[in-house]
Amino acid sequence: MRLILAIATLFCLFAWPGLALEKVSYDLEFEATVAPFLKMDSIVSREAKVAALLKFIDSPNTSARQKYLAWRRISSYSIYNPSILSEHDLRRLLNQKPADDDLLFQVQIIRHIPELSDAEKQMRMEVIYERALREFSNTEIPAFVADVLADFHIFRDRPLEAINILEKALKILGKEANPARRYVYNHLAILYTDVFQSDENIRKGIALYKELESQYSNRQSADGSMAFNEGIAYLFGLYEFDRAVEAFQRIHKRDLPTYSEGLVYRAAALVGMKKSGEALKLIQEFDKLGYNDRSGRMTYLNCVRELVLFETLQRDDIPSCEFVTDNYYSSAIDVVMNIDALVKRPLPPQIEFRILRNFRQYFLTKFRYRLKNSTARTTSHLELERSRIEEERSRLEAELERKSNQLKTIILYSTGIVVVILILAIWRVWWKNRRIEALQAYIRTNILQRFLPEALIKEILQGRSRLEQDPQKKMITILFADLVAFSATTEALGTDAIARLLNTYLKTMTEVVFAEGGTIDKFIGDAVMVIFGAPFESSPTDQVQRAVRCAERMFQALAELNLAWEKEFKTTLGLRIGINSGEAIVGSFGSEKRSDYTVIGNAVNIAARIEALAPPGEIVMSQTSAELYGRRNCQSLGNFRLKGVTEEQELFQVELNRQNKLQANA
Repeated sequence: MRLILAIATLFCLFAWPGLALEKVSYDLEFEATVAPFLKMDSIVSREAKVAALLKFIDSPNTSARQKYLAWRRISSYSIYNPSILSEHDLRRLLNQKPADDDLLFQVQIIRHIPELSDAEKQMRMEVIYERALREFSNTEIPAFVADVLADFHIFRDRPLEAINILEKALKILGKEANPARRYVYNHLAILYTDVFQSDENIRKGIALYKELESQYSNRQSADGSMAFNEGIAYLFGLYEFDRAVEAFQRIHKRDLPTYSEGLVYRAAALVGMKKSGEALKLIQEFDKLGYNDRSGRMTYLNCVRELVLFETLQRDDIPSCEFVTDNYYSSAIDVVMNIDALVKRPLPPQIEFRILRNFRQYFLTKFRYRLKNSTARTTSHLELERSRIEEERSRLEAELERKSNQLKTIILYSTGIVVVILILAIWRVWWKNRRIEALQAYIRTNILQRFLPEALIKEILQGRSRLEQDPQKKMITILFADLVAFSATTEALGTDAIARLLNTYLKTMTEVVFAEGGTIDKFIGDAVMVIFGAPFESSPTDQVQRAVRCAERMFQALAELNLAWEKEFKTTLGLRIGINSGEAIVGSFGSEKRSDYTVIGNAVNIAARIEALAPPGEIVMSQTSAELYGRRNCQSLGNFRLKGVTEEQELFQVELNRQNKLQANA
């Protein structure tokens, strides 16, 4: 997902510089009072533009207004790649005070503030978005603010929320072609063409790219980026190599960065069409151009280039693919997916081992893995190897039979050679089987253990239960637990210390959840989402009781962790928990190539809103959950209007015993 979003977003931003503000007075003022001094059109890379703007800001001849406009443009450049700014320059940016009517600059500043949690950032940006809808409904400003808010959801793996926001922005803009509509249209197409989407949605995104290309064909750079994005969707999303080649061919050479990268991806598509000669010619043309982007995208591009050479020239080294790290542009999972799509022959064992090790590290960090396709591909390689060995054995036996009719002396030696070869071949197959089975068992066990209780793992491995279920509506109970002010409390700690603290916390909470028979749906930063009643079914009353017991044990476990953190990190953390019961859709969502077992529905949104309202150290639940748990054990907090919910909701606070109360507030 990250690869498609990064490549497509960056191409469109380079193709349309300043697009998001083209008809806004601030941007027009920038073009008139700042850009002429810097000759921005001659600067290609985003890093170079930021460096030029910082130098302009530090000039003694720059006015306060010019500095404001320059900082505003720096914010728009760095929002998609914060590492473009040093820590010192980031602090300087955060010291800027956006004008009251400059809503886009306001949301960009909020995105940059490291002290705010994701929930706090989202809440503040939504307030600004609502103001944009209320006060600037006849302008393009709501669309620009919506785009920043949607991007915030995208990089937190919440594509549905991003799609909803962008589609709402399109309705506000109407059907007239303008910069804002073009920008939102493109972002929506990027989401639809994510390789983890269904084929139907990917085709929707491709249709949007074609429409954009036809509407704005007068921009050569825009034509190149749209055709490039369309080709990427065909190549990695649908595996339709011929259409990918046609799309990449539409990129004009005048758009050199897009054209250069398009050569490599077109060569990859030609490999899929078994046109090795044409693919090699394109790689040679790419090498002659000498294109070299300094960003992390270049490492990934070299990986695709090496995969083409690996298939066409039968090379045995792909160093760029072996060491691709997780960054804004690519990840180890992108490499595995490309190998799955482009490479037909087995990888050398040492290369496969390094790629698997790199992928394992990515998986442990991001919980992403296309297990079904990877297992099928490994099994396919094994079957090919077995077939080759069987053919070799048949040939040797026929040769032995022929020789036996000629010379009896030679047949003795030949028999010995055949036996040795067969033993080695059988041992090789046995060794490979053991290695593959061990790898598959390791992946299955470790994936399931991170999300499901031990009893359910046994059910799944024994075939009595499965996660690949068609979505169905069920009565479940959802629990959200979130650390209070985690970012602000831990900002003084180093990266290693934060990682140790958070990993210890998540490991402890996982053990508590599993002990109460819950299923971890996902980790959201320092928050944990847990469901009761799926995939193991239980009565609604039992679900709520388990959820409350789980919440109480979470407080107990956190109290123990705080004692250790106080000694090691000189800090302690609080916890708040929200619980809701209701009907939701539960099952596997995605495509045949990749799917997730999760739960969606209004009940989930209500649970998340309740958790955000819960005081630190308390358990707050909805009226439905309180009735199932027993109102005598709860205290009403009154009626609340929750965001996204039409009717007011009465919320209840669970009465904790004195010991738990002290532990919760420890």
